[in-house]
Amino acid sequence: MKTRTITSEEALEFCKKEESHFFDRKAKELSGKKIQKIAVAFANADGGDFVIGIKDDKDESAPRKRWSGYPTKEDFNHVFQNLSLINPSIPYTATFLYNEELNEYAL
Repeated sequence: MKTRTITSEEALEFCKKEESHFFDRKAKELSGKKIQKIAVAFANADGGDFVIGIKDDKDESAPRKRWSGYPTKEDFNHVFQNLSLINPSIPYTATFLYNEELNEYAL
């Protein structure tokens, strides 16, 4: 899996990016069923990206406070475990986003 180190400005862009049929962001506390639901929805459509570790607008109104990742990549194991339970399996590519300023990862 790839890791992409991003600047604080790039992290802010992810936090401010408008959600759509092709992009979604969710807090790290996202349940396994919700992870599966989003992944299947994108797989059944034209694809898309979702980032886990960035709070929704309704949960945090200030974009600079939305980034809420994990300190290690291993903390995201539950995401991969839940994606592997989808049957039939779906293709996906995962890239860790490392925020240097906060020393945290989003996925």
